[in-house]
Amino acid sequence: MTKGFVEFAADDAIMNHGDSLVKGKSGIRNFYELRKMEKNKLEWNAEFVDAAVSGDMGYTYGQYTYTTIDSTGREAAYKGIFSSVWKNKRWKREVCLGLGLADNH
Repeated sequence: MTKGFVEFAADDAIMNHGDSLVKGKSGIRNFYELRKMEKNKLEWNAEFVDAAVSGDMGYTYGQYTYTTIDSTGREAAYKGIFSSVWKNKRWKREVCLGLGLADNH
């Protein structure tokens, strides 16, 4: 999961985490690397996508399910709404803002 988030994050990306912000690609990398998340699973469905006519910026939103697995193998699922703002930079789409709101945290 870490690799996917870092690969598509802009250098100046901002990610919401509860009541704080994780800033920059390196901050996002550190955030995910400090947590043992190899077994966790994130599923999402973009319910709406829109982009500027120029193609240089767009956004998505929809529902996600984040499933964690603890050391005993017990799963806990968290559902919520996400939104992402994307920019097209050198033919690579990057997330510059990611927000997630969970309904059971």
